[in-house]
Amino acid sequence: GTFSCEPVTCSKPVLPEHGATITPTSATIEYEETYTLTCSSGYKPEPSEVSCQSSGQLSGTLACVKVTCSKPVLPEHGATITPTSATIEYEETYTLTCSSGYKPEPSEVSCQSSGSFREHWLVLK
Repeated sequence: GTFSCEPVTCSKPVLPEHGATITPTSATIEYEETYTLTCSSGYKPEPSEVSCQSSGQLSGTLACVKVTCSKPVLPEHGATITPTSATIEYEETYTLTCSSGYKPEPSEVSCQSSGSFREHWLVLK
């Protein structure tokens, strides 16, 4: 018989909750190759990829986490932004109140799947 050295392989991970695709679609990958995850709208992959280690184990566990948006800066003449938390999740909203004599436009901004806000606050007299 002859000796040969075969590459170590790793099995494809299970698609996590809110996962959309894992590529490549093959059941196994070889040492140093990677599986890449995409997630449903409003979710982001963490990590976005895992690689096959020399041990035959993947470098991590794929997960889809809810997209978050950072609290916007209080605009001039703005009084409060609620909730007061530093971030909100996808589809949640921040609401602005203004100083006396000013009104917010729009009164609220919602967190988009991109991790940013579609709307921006203007403060009207």
